Amino acid sequence: MKKYDSGLVTLEAQPDDLSDSSVFGRVLDNFFSLRKTGFWPSSRAWIPPTDVFETDDCIVIRMEIAGVAESDIEVKVSDNFLIVRGRRLHTPQAKNENYHLMEIHYGPFERVFRLPDSMELRDVSAVLRDGFLTVTIPRGAQQGEIRINIE
Repeated sequence: MKKYDSGLVTLEAQPDDLSDSSVFGRVLDNFFSLRKTGFWPSSRAWIPPTDVFETDDCIVIRMEIAGVAESDIEVKVSDNFLIVRGRRLHTPQAKNENYHLMEIHYGPFERVFRLPDSMELRDVSAVLRDGFLTVTIPRGAQQGEIRINIE
């Protein structure tokens, strides 16, 4: 499992999602496959691009999830882990065989962020606007599990 730890947040990825051997294997599979690879929505989890930054008062996690309905997103904090999961549904605009390029990821996604111990979990807020989910976690101290409502 690849892990990135900035001291602020620890990001973890599944080994088959980002490992060099998996990427190489998918390239080989795509090259030698008889079907038109990359032209069907994937049932595999995708990883939304995310920015994580901090201010004097809080940590902000901003995730690009354009096209995901608010009702298809779950945000919760559990024992200093922020968990964001959801699903972008594929609504075909044309028959699959008419696609020339299909780069948008569809299907489930999940991101897990390890938070510092000094966070105030009661006042976590989440806002979905213009295709971006912004989660703001104030500094403080509390532990447990809290489900966050998206505004």
